[in-house]
Amino acid sequence: MNSVLLKYITLLFCFSSPSMHAIDNETVQNNKAQTAILTKADIAYQGMNFALAVEAYEEYLSEKSNTPKEVLEKLANAYFQMRASDQALRVYQMAYPNGNQGVNKLLQVRIGELYARKGEYQLATEWLKGLPVYEAKANAYSEKEIMNTMKKDSLLWKIGFVNLNTAYKEFSPFIMRNSLIFSSNKPLDKKTIAYGWDGNNFAQLWEIPLSKCRDLTIKEMNDTTLFKKDHQQKKAKQLAGIYECGDSKSDNSVLKLLMAKPYLKPYSSANGTLLKGLDRFSNTSTLSIDKYNHVYFAANNPTPHKDSISRIVIMEGIYTPAGIREVNQLPLADANRFSVMHPAINEKGTFMVCSSDKAGGAGAFDLYYTQRKDMTQNWDTLKAFGDKINSIGNEIFPNITPNGFLYFSNDVFPGLGGLDIFRIPLKDAIANSGELEHISYPINSAADDFGWTQKDSTGSKGFFTSDRLNNNDNIYSFNYEQIKESKKIKIGFVWELSNVHYDFDKSELRTDAKPILDSLVKMSNEHFITIDSLVLVLNKNPITIEIGSHTDSRGSYEYNMKLAQKRAESVVAYLVEHGIDPKRITAKSYGKAKLLKREERTTDDYQANRRSEVKVTGYEK
Repeated sequence: MNSVLLKYITLLFCFSSPSMHAIDNETVQNNKAQTAILTKADIAYQGMNFALAVEAYEEYLSEKSNTPKEVLEKLANAYFQMRASDQALRVYQMAYPNGNQGVNKLLQVRIGELYARKGEYQLATEWLKGLPVYEAKANAYSEKEIMNTMKKDSLLWKIGFVNLNTAYKEFSPFIMRNSLIFSSNKPLDKKTIAYGWDGNNFAQLWEIPLSKCRDLTIKEMNDTTLFKKDHQQKKAKQLAGIYECGDSKSDNSVLKLLMAKPYLKPYSSANGTLLKGLDRFSNTSTLSIDKYNHVYFAANNPTPHKDSISRIVIMEGIYTPAGIREVNQLPLADANRFSVMHPAINEKGTFMVCSSDKAGGAGAFDLYYTQRKDMTQNWDTLKAFGDKINSIGNEIFPNITPNGFLYFSNDVFPGLGGLDIFRIPLKDAIANSGELEHISYPINSAADDFGWTQKDSTGSKGFFTSDRLNNNDNIYSFNYEQIKESKKIKIGFVWELSNVHYDFDKSELRTDAKPILDSLVKMSNEHFITIDSLVLVLNKNPITIEIGSHTDSRGSYEYNMKLAQKRAESVVAYLVEHGIDPKRITAKSYGKAKLLKREERTTDDYQANRRSEVKVTGYEK
């Protein structure tokens, strides 16, 4: 090597070495920081403290360009356990961009169900196909006749969003004489133990007179902060545990004390009053009562074994106007090995149905029953229902109605997605005979639907729970009204398609918008209808219709007329695809000629103007 080259190499080493060391040190420090974040996330994940796990995993993702699949999978699993469906699906898609290739069966089912929750049934079918247990559900998703059968009575149901709901979770309603008992994890006015599972407060039992329960109007729903996007972002951590009273570690590293800071105004009597006498229990929910005022409810085991999971047990007490007293734990299970929850008692107090994940069951949570001859006797050991009821999935939130039916929710039997509500005569359930009846849309939806309670033996009025709005559990009222065959729809009647909107400058059909979604189909008085309900209307009534589409004010008159025509035609195409004769439908463009919001100041204003309407133009000859 010549002296000039040697000198050059020496100079290069001398001048570059310090900066190279600096870069190496920075890389080392970054790697250490990322490792620390990942370690924090893994510890939180293993301790079922999913709220902190999500926060740490997302921080790790933001600093890491190539995230390992196992990290993405844990993050998606954490979102799933918190019932943040959209976020869970987003991360699963990142982890498995090539579809279900190489995915284990558990995740295959989970991702398929997440697609179903979005109403993307074709993709749900693709993920579930090849799984024998889920074959019936996958077939239902792919068969339009079966899906339409599940919506056969949709025009007879009226649903309302009840005024007791908050931005927190309200679920498991139970009608007790002149009151509605329900569960909620809305914060109290004092320091409370937060739920390590999802960063939320423990559930408590609340009571409200039925006379104070009413449905919010569409305007009230749109005006409230409950459904504002910025509010929902603030509430990102205030999500639900897997089945409301999920198991939680008793270790203090998972539970933490915090001062509850509700985003809403202080709760008034319209939101219910806390049921007294239960201060020493955490996660109280799902109450049932017999005619002797004996109440049964679920709660975390008050005396868990040290360092073990705090599982769910059933408590018994006596209801009085001053609160619940004489509370004792029912000896139905080994509380350190499995949970027993969601009690449903008959009127005589002699037959109880509950849900449990005890070993030897058909699936995750199954339905069991126990009985006794009279109130002086002890309860028998738990007996499992047969395969007409229990499946490889979850059977939860049972209810015994005054007219002798067993209602419960299941996530495996053919349905519309998520948990669906089914019913069967209780005597048939015990004998493992008869057939399950799927409750029609819009009671059941693509979301989780559960917690049925009815006002009388007819089952025509009552309440249920659904998380169809923003993945948040809320309580809805229902009213089933028979309509005579000769009720005729008037020519000139107009509906707004409540779940059909369009992105700016786009004509593709979008069926995800507007807070009311599928929850408030109020055809008779507020003139909203979903596109799927429109299919049913057209199947049952020989009417002809016009699909009129509108744009917002942006763009030229000529351009908007063409854009709106394409939008109207996209609705027509959807209806034709679902078996409607195209001769019965006319597509018409109104462009920007009929703005609902003259002054478009917000994104919602523009969105409101981008709409489609249905007008009845006549009857088929």
